[in-house]
Amino acid sequence: MYDNKIYEDMWNSFGGEISYNSAMEILNILFKYYKPSSVIDIGCGIGSWLKAFSDLGIRNYKGLDGINIDKRLVPKENIQICNFIEHKNIDNIKYDLVTYLEVAEHISNEYSEDFINLLISYGDIILFSAAIPGQPGVDHNNCQPLLFWVNIFNKKGFDCFDFIRNQIYYNDKVDYYYSQNILLFVKREKTDIFTKQSLEVNNSPIFYYHSRLFNQVAMERDKLNSKINKISWWIPIRKLRDKFRSL
Repeated sequence: MYDNKIYEDMWNSFGGEISYNSAMEILNILFKYYKPSSVIDIGCGIGSWLKAFSDLGIRNYKGLDGINIDKRLVPKENIQICNFIEHKNIDNIKYDLVTYLEVAEHISNEYSEDFINLLISYGDIILFSAAIPGQPGVDHNNCQPLLFWVNIFNKKGFDCFDFIRNQIYYNDKVDYYYSQNILLFVKREKTDIFTKQSLEVNNSPIFYYHSRLFNQVAMERDKLNSKINKISWWIPIRKLRDKFRSL
């Protein structure tokens, strides 16, 4: 399955451990209500979530990504490299669960609805998480409030369930952005899978920033203030010097 040495190197370089731990915690909650037999992870990165699927006993799983993933990390039959903008589900393959996690913020806004169309072409139950405005990250050019995505899914005939976030908010094994962003979208004809288990449709999920994000921003602010304080004594002296030089 996985080449342990290669995976360990990539794991350490790209934050695989926190991603994998997050996946295990979140999937164990989801699987209490719904255990899929097949999963596709669109935007799978180095495959942390794919490894979690495998470790939780799912044998039919696949990852799509636009980067050239080393196929020694993930079995070649479980990975497909593609151009997301051009990719289509031409074979009309369906999966029990589709995951699309912290990827949408990297896609231009003009393609937002196209990507939702891609997701729903692969399945009727979609685990979705995307960066919200102000969330730090690289190449975040499409950070949207939760309702932006909810409205698109609603228009496509999907309803939102928001039962995972409150169960992981205080779980330090889960990265904060999942705790503030992750939602489950289900095709309306299948929502009874969850409503029969006393879970309610919620098409108005609360928007909030996780406390760990506030702490992270505060730490960065304190570091910046510390640097400013180290040089602040020099500013009035330099102003005085420049004033005399201008005489």
